[in-house]
Amino acid sequence: MSEPLTTIIDKERERLRKALADLRAKQKELEAQRATIETELDPLDAYEAARSGKTRKSRKPASRAPRGSRQQSVLAVITKSKKGMTRGDILQAMGLKGNEAGERAVSNALTLLKKTKRVTSKDRKYLAV
Repeated sequence: MSEPLTTIIDKERERLRKALADLRAKQKELEAQRATIETELDPLDAYEAARSGKTRKSRKPASRAPRGSRQQSVLAVITKSKKGMTRGDILQAMGLKGNEAGERAVSNALTLLKKTKRVTSKDRKYLAV
């Protein structure tokens, strides 16, 4: 006699959960090994840096700008112009022309400034309110 479908599903679910638990255990073990190796590398990097006279490179990512700072700088640039500025003018003034991430951040800031009614747009030019 064959097993009912619910029994088969329960067995498969249990098999997958066990496989997932095993993978999580392996992942923790690998992370511990990675941390150990990085700890062992630090003194070697420090020695090499001291020997060559160069400063060590930090493994920590760069810190981010405070929340809302891009909006404030975009608003400040727009406020300086009496006739208004296009998005391209703003990017040029901020030195972000060609920087994809910077251009995207300015576009997002302009959208939020417009939603919060701190700037208006007319004929593709942004004006401070």
